[in-house]
Amino acid sequence: MLTRSKAATLLLVTGVLTGPVVCSLPEAVFALEGNSGKDTVELPLKVIETLEELQEDYLPAISDLHVDYFGNRSDSYIINLSDRKSVSKAGTSLNLVIDSGHNISSLTYIDPYRDSTKKPDKKKGYIKAADFLHKNMWEDYVAASQPMLVSNRGSARENLVVVPLYPRLHQVPVMKEVGQVMVDADGQIVFYDKQQEKLPLEAEVANPRQAIALDKAKEAFARELTMELVYDTKSDKLVYVPKSMSIIDAQTGEVIPSITVQESKIVDIKGSADGWRWGDQKKMEELLANEFQIAIPTVNYKHVNENNKERGADLYQWVNPIYQSATLIVDRQSRELIELKVEGSKRDGIDKKWSEAEAEKHAIAFVQKYLLSTEKSFVIKKSRLVDNLPGWVDQNRVNPVSSYQFYPHVNGITTKEPMFTIEVDAKKGSVVLARVAKLSNLPTTLATDKLIDMDTAKRSFLGQATVDLSYWYPQADTQTAKLPQLVYMPSLETSSIQINAATGEKEEFWLEWKE
Repeated sequence: MLTRSKAATLLLVTGVLTGPVVCSLPEAVFALEGNSGKDTVELPLKVIETLEELQEDYLPAISDLHVDYFGNRSDSYIINLSDRKSVSKAGTSLNLVIDSGHNISSLTYIDPYRDSTKKPDKKKGYIKAADFLHKNMWEDYVAASQPMLVSNRGSARENLVVVPLYPRLHQVPVMKEVGQVMVDADGQIVFYDKQQEKLPLEAEVANPRQAIALDKAKEAFARELTMELVYDTKSDKLVYVPKSMSIIDAQTGEVIPSITVQESKIVDIKGSADGWRWGDQKKMEELLANEFQIAIPTVNYKHVNENNKERGADLYQWVNPIYQSATLIVDRQSRELIELKVEGSKRDGIDKKWSEAEAEKHAIAFVQKYLLSTEKSFVIKKSRLVDNLPGWVDQNRVNPVSSYQFYPHVNGITTKEPMFTIEVDAKKGSVVLARVAKLSNLPTTLATDKLIDMDTAKRSFLGQATVDLSYWYPQADTQTAKLPQLVYMPSLETSSIQINAATGEKEEFWLEWKE
């Protein structure tokens, strides 16, 4: 623990406040004088103890931060700290909410100088998050049994370990994320938050006593499981992964039909993006005007992290509060696109509706013109909503967005992850998302003569797989069913398993957490 003299650094200069400090605990005193000559306020002893424990056990980096604000909200304390006095690390901050029981109920630590390329330790990150939750979370929530990784390149949260939180009904997890704990590669808790989710009454959902036996659910899951052989560019090996994993209705034992349709085809694309360099404001604005009909004079341009030299990616925004806005993330070193996203309505209000064929044509054309500079063959996997959606879906609110994933391949064996992901809004008549993954080169040939076969891979996978009883909300586009279904679904551990195609052994990989 820290000494009392160290705790004295956690002081508040009252000159930053707009009004007097009101504290519910008697330990809060107006007794010390700051260097500026203004009155200072000592924090309540319990708050200081919470900060000491946070620094000692979970976030050592806050030792040099200064308190900018301290106040009350209902029965909680709000504390904002920053490193505003440091020239070399300006911008580092901590926003904290401590409840009446002196538990941390919200934490956001921002360090613009964090090395986002540093890879975290999966096991250590999960243990740290679990320990933090054990001490600070009292609600009837359950933490995910498997940590996830923020893999969005260029994101401020890239390479953070994430442990999602879920509520419960009838002591059964409801697979609707209501909070997260995030841990950096140094083992520090850098984010924690949870929301009060309004759940249906227990009487409104199926009772777990009505569920079929677990063995019956496993049998249904096994019957429907299909595997595929892919090339894992991260480990440089061929592996078998599930092509699809079914969700089982826990009351009937039947497979719940998917509300998406998936199709695939092989397409050769001769790229013409040679010489195109992302990051040039003029070029990017020409693209936004020509491809998306964004009126550049009507938007506010901002190079968000221009002065942050530690980041590996540049974030650009063109914002219009009424019409279309665009966000681009560009690799700072290679000047390659990481992600482009366009949101909002077109200025003229007239949508150029595309057919499915036209949507696919425009997705391929975008890759050809702006992302690919050589000739390459892809397996394009298309995903869209089924034509006949369930009754709970409001058909008038469905947004017909199709996703096209471009997988490099050798004789039909694709990479595990797509190189390009393009989303097209057919109703709007526009590409709305382009994402580029950083993949190592696929070998020109892949030897398959000494691999285990598909059936052996499936048996090996099922030997490790488990299904969990859960409440699950069906979703279609942005719509969610009013009530959750009681289902058996693959566990998070099962979703993170692949089978080594050469040895038949189980291998684990990170599950991705999407922001």
